[in-house]
Amino acid sequence: LLYFDASSTAGAANEGPSALGSVVEVKADNVHSANEGKLVHFSGTAETDDVLKDPEFGVSARAIRLTRVAEMYQWTEVEEEQMVNGQEVESFAYRKDWSTSTNDGSAFNQPEGHANPPMPIEPFVAEAKDVHVGAFRLNPHLVHTIWDSKPLQIKQESLPEKWASQLAATADGFYLPADAQKDEQGKLVVPETPQLGDVRIRFQIVESGQPVTPLKAELNPFVPGFFGKALASGDFELTYNLGNTQISRCGAAAIWVG
Repeated sequence: LLYFDASSTAGAANEGPSALGSVVEVKADNVHSANEGKLVHFSGTAETDDVLKDPEFGVSARAIRLTRVAEMYQWTEVEEEQMVNGQEVESFAYRKDWSTSTNDGSAFNQPEGHANPPMPIEPFVAEAKDVHVGAFRLNPHLVHTIWDSKPLQIKQESLPEKWASQLAATADGFYLPADAQKDEQGKLVVPETPQLGDVRIRFQIVESGQPVTPLKAELNPFVPGFFGKALASGDFELTYNLGNTQISRCGAAAIWVG
């Protein structure tokens, strides 16, 4: 991953990409006062000893982030534009799809027949409070941008009885059917076709030990984050590298570090 903040001085920030010419390469294991206020570049692994827990399901792991992904099958409203007699006419289509939050059917343009039940279980995210790259401590803004997550496999028998008896196990998590059906052995079955109100649940973690390369102004051992105000003139590209995937973003991305 690559993080970028402009220097803490207005001059360097206004220079945009040219400010990168004054980058100082440092090692992550020490913070040197001689580099205070300078734009520094270092790499290492993001580590944490924090143990994160999902209190509803009792799932825990030492990780940078623990996520409970919960999606409900429900009505969604899609705005469409059609040409009628040479004029664009706005219309709305309704279909069922998976969503991580409840769509309020009463707010639809055509609410009749499109009511959604409330979600019986919501998504959940816990993030480590203390994440370091060597001697540098990452603030929550930077921790939040480390997104290289992997599935966390949970055994059904380890769940609280409240949920273990209501969920059907799937290849990547669990299924909570709105209309519970059991097989001949008395086990809940996953319907071949999802029904309104069905919920699917899976868990993910961002493991400790993620490789990161922050490009930051070194002010103190606490790595400055995305504080301050974005520069309207900062129209240059940020690139985040994640494995073989490269995502670029342009816009007002240069940021003052206070």
